[in-house]
Amino acid sequence: MICTKCGKEIKDDSKFCDGCGQAVEVKKTEVVDDVQDLEDVVEEKDIDEVTEPEVSEEPEKVKEPEKLVEVEKKTDKTKEVLMVKPIGIFGFIWIFFLMAIPIVNVIVVLVWAFSKNKNVNKKNYAWAVIILFIFFLAVSIFAFIQMSLSFSLIFDDIKTIIDGL
Repeated sequence: MICTKCGKEIKDDSKFCDGCGQAVEVKKTEVVDDVQDLEDVVEEKDIDEVTEPEVSEEPEKVKEPEKLVEVEKKTDKTKEVLMVKPIGIFGFIWIFFLMAIPIVNVIVVLVWAFSKNKNVNKKNYAWAVIILFIFFLAVSIFAFIQMSLSFSLIFDDIKTIIDGL
């Protein structure tokens, strides 16, 4: 069954949606074998009778379940589905504190990037940190070369000025 509010797939016997907490309407259907049975069912029901739908009381606070995200990891011959728990606010705060500690941050990033860890969020974060480090290292090397060439030209000009005196 699919939730009408958020579109998340939910169990058929659920009373509330796991994603948004919306109350789920359960539709009762009757199976009719042939046309004669259909006519009997229609005659038995009083169409003019109006009934109010049952309203189920929602709890004051619906506890939101831990969300797991399915991530497909495609390899040459197999397709592996990983269940990943998203990183929460305090998880990110913890990561920022770890990244502020020298040497520990390098070790943590390397462990997250190269381990067979099932947490794709931390692995992707580690690879993003490594890619940004390589980019800024390349830019720094290029800037150092440009500055050293500029200083060497300036020193050559100063030397020619001093030699001309």
